[in-house]
Order: sequence, then C-alpha cells, then structure tokens
Amino acid sequence: MRRMCAVDVLACPRCGSREDPAGLTPSLGRPPRRAQRAEIETYLDTVHRVGALGHVSSDEAYEEMREAGAIDENPVEWAERIFLIKRAKTLLLA
Repeated sequence: MRRMCAVDVLACPRCGSREDPAGLTPSLGRPPRRAQRAEIETYLDTVHRVGALGHVSSDEAYEEMREAGAIDENPVEWAERIFLIKRAKTLLLA
C-alpha cells in the first residue's frame, strides 16, 4: 500500500492535478482575514474541552461519562493540551 503525503491529499482525485483554478485552497502563508481572525480568537478564547469528545459530546454527556469513569482523567495530558491551545493562539494571532 502506497503512503500518502500532504501534497497527495491536495491533488484532484480524478486527474491528479494540483492546480487550484478557482482559488479555493487557502494560502497558509497569508495572515487570516479580519473576520477569520475574530472567529479564531473567539474559538481559542472559549474552548474548554479538546479532543474527540470535546467536538462531539455535549457538556452534560461529557460529565456523565466522566463521572462513570469512561474518561481517563490525566492532568498531565490536560496541561499539554492547554499549552497546545495557547501555542496555537500565539501562532495564529501574532
């Protein structure tokens, strides 16, 4: 099985072209527009849970699973995630 890289993912699945004639692929080297910046800043300021469950479960469902012992409570991992969010904020909004 052939391994894929990021460049392969951006290629058209039908023809393999890496061109973007409509300009739909955002430039990663360009700073975010003002509206995007506000959206990013709001998200990073209000995130209170990360990881898969942070995206798919409600607060009530998460607390119920945590109380039942279904969620591993690892303070070191939580601290790592907090640092990652702070680093993302620094990189994206600098």
